[in-house]
Amino acid sequence: MADSSVSLTPGTGVQVDTRTQPNGDHREVVVLGDPTSTAVAAVGTSGGLAVRGAAAGNTTYGFSASAGAGSAVDVSEAGNLTIVVKGTATPFVGSPQLRFEQSDNGTDWAPLMVQRMDTGLVSSTHLFSPIAVNTAIVLNAGLPGVNFVRAVSLVAWTSGIINVTFIAGGMPFNPIVGMQPPVRSHATFYTATAAAGLAAETLLSLTSTRNGATVVATTPPAVVSPGKTLRVTAMSATYIATATTGYAMVRLRANLAGVAAVTSPLYRQIAVGAGTPTTVNSSSNAQSIPVDGVEFPAGAGIGVTVQTYNGATAGAAGFVVVEVVGYEY
Repeated sequence: MADSSVSLTPGTGVQVDTRTQPNGDHREVVVLGDPTSTAVAAVGTSGGLAVRGAAAGNTTYGFSASAGAGSAVDVSEAGNLTIVVKGTATPFVGSPQLRFEQSDNGTDWAPLMVQRMDTGLVSSTHLFSPIAVNTAIVLNAGLPGVNFVRAVSLVAWTSGIINVTFIAGGMPFNPIVGMQPPVRSHATFYTATAAAGLAAETLLSLTSTRNGATVVATTPPAVVSPGKTLRVTAMSATYIATATTGYAMVRLRANLAGVAAVTSPLYRQIAVGAGTPTTVNSSSNAQSIPVDGVEFPAGAGIGVTVQTYNGATAGAAGFVVVEVVGYEY
């Protein structure tokens, strides 16, 4: 429009807000906002209009060496999310696993795909090894149609605290597509001492190493972690003879909907001994190594059973040492 001025004579009554420019001219002040409240659109430091409203601010939740869900964070006016994960002055011990989730109502939750900046991995679940003092791990996510977010600690760790800060931003963006495989968490299940053979098929009590920590012996030894898949890559069994005859049947069983039992479906089986030991205290070993592994979904229970034989009939014989190796991802 043409450069021109309209003369104004100050008076009484409702006032029109104006702003004096450096050249002496006045500009009428107009704001964009909610007509029913005092909320107005924000302007950035460079003078640009915030098209998605005011920033939601930063929210920090501290996880203290235990599994559980953090508080819901309202991001309904944000277009993107930056997540900063830090330790404290005392580095934590163990390997926390965090799953990031999204919700439309703050009650029903689904996974939120976030990208880790140091590795490029795009996943809803990330494994965090000890973080050095004054060091942070940053993750980014777009928020199309997302109203609430939260972090969930999937497993307990040995000690220490990690802080998760959500920083909501105004401009939308999406993570770069990454080709990295999901983070793996090693899992081993084993007999801490040789188990005596039994005529009836029996679940073994197995000790395990998971997420870098030893888990005391339990029967059955494992239920797959929430949001994870367990891939068993190898199973081995050793039979220790106490007589000149005898062998053992070692079976990997799983219940995809809960705790494993002796009657659960069979997935792998090893016959070890099979009459090979010819002297007392001799031993033999057998392994089962599936080419692509055997996978079990979240919530599935796995168990290992043993049954020993004297010749052709079941009977208490010898001792058995078992090891199952795999990883969760």
